[in-house]
Amino acid sequence: MPALQETKSANAALVPTSYTPVLIVVGGTSAIGAEVAKAFARHTQGKAHIIIVGRSERSARAVLDAFPKPISRGARARKEDQGKAAGAPGGGRINYLFLSASSPVSNSLMEAAVTKEGLSEHLASKFFARYLIARELLPLLAKAHELDQVTSLMTVLAAGNAVPLPTTDLDLAESRKAGRTWLDGAFPRLEAFKGMQYGGAYNDALVAVSLLPRNESLAQLHVHVPGPGPASGKPGFTFGYLMLPLTGLVRVLRYWTQISLEDCGEYQLHALLAPGKNGGVFLRGKHADLISSVALDKEVVLSESGDDSIVSGVVLAGHAVAGYGGSDARVAKLIHWTDGVPRN
Repeated sequence: MPALQETKSANAALVPTSYTPVLIVVGGTSAIGAEVAKAFARHTQGKAHIIIVGRSERSARAVLDAFPKPISRGARARKEDQGKAAGAPGGGRINYLFLSASSPVSNSLMEAAVTKEGLSEHLASKFFARYLIARELLPLLAKAHELDQVTSLMTVLAAGNAVPLPTTDLDLAESRKAGRTWLDGAFPRLEAFKGMQYGGAYNDALVAVSLLPRNESLAQLHVHVPGPGPASGKPGFTFGYLMLPLTGLVRVLRYWTQISLEDCGEYQLHALLAPGKNGGVFLRGKHADLISSVALDKEVVLSESGDDSIVSGVVLAGHAVAGYGGSDARVAKLIHWTDGVPRN
């Protein structure tokens, strides 16, 4: 684990200076997303285009107000107007795409809900929305790479857990039916538990599919961060009133092991900046420590009839990736299902 001061110094040295970098933070109005945006603004001394995507304009304003004060009136106007169009800053390019969106329900073991598209709330923000945004914005990341600029796509959830990607019940509908409503409040809901369990594997699939044709030079990152707790900006997990002692024990342990949001923002920013121009998949821990990585020198083609090994071996385009939860065949199946979900 790198020391915090070393991480800050490295971040200051890694931010681009020969061009104005463009950062988009999806989920940037609170918690880790907001802290990464603030840290990036500090290290670039405000000389960056930073676009914050979130549900609360008031929270977004608070994050923007924490940025370094501009040195000119023109800079201030740009800061206030930059969220109007994602394609406007930087001439239609993006250098860094940071995905950390979630929702109160998706962070709960006790609640479950369904979106109007029929998706489990536990997967809607933590995978489906992130996947759609990544696929839409990949061309702008590719544009920056064509200009010989640094590019990184990073999704934050639970990297390195190596939970196998499921082949059935991808939308958690069966888990929803199997749940016992009369146990609500007493124990975690099955759908919520499965959503938490598989969320990391779904994000493994997200970084894998982002390496599809013409994106092999893009740095893809899936990073583990602490779950809800005192330092995360979110309420701690609860396991139901019949398991209150376990809830209390977990909260105490998390309190003593978690780091502050500001420090976590520095570590996660380092993960975003560190890969440089070498493309590939990187799985990192909460202190940006490397869990595993694989650099690819050719296009990745995933097929449902491809390799389906779920072991610590050949799982991503013929490469061993420790802590990775997918397989070529299972990732292809998940993406095929995802692309078929109706979009309103």
